[in-house]
Amino acid sequence: PMIADAAAADMRRFVEVDPATEGTLGVMLFFKGFQAVQCARAAHYFWTEANEEGRMIAKLLQSEMADVFGVDIHPGAVFGRGV
Repeated sequence: PMIADAAAADMRRFVEVDPATEGTLGVMLFFKGFQAVQCARAAHYFWTEANEEGRMIAKLLQSEMADVFGVDIHPGAVFGRGV
């Protein structure tokens, strides 16, 4: 739930500050920065898991995010809401 709440806050912020947005659905589907941050949030969740499997999943998500979105965000990075 915390990841979903943060994602909703991010979407609302995009709609508030970016005149090119056409609503929250457009942000979710077409804004690669938004998608990359949400992927980083998921990777961070797994990174904070105490076991080795969680960290491996986090590294996999980070690697895929770097390939797909062209950004490299460490899974240990912490984001606020409404980024």
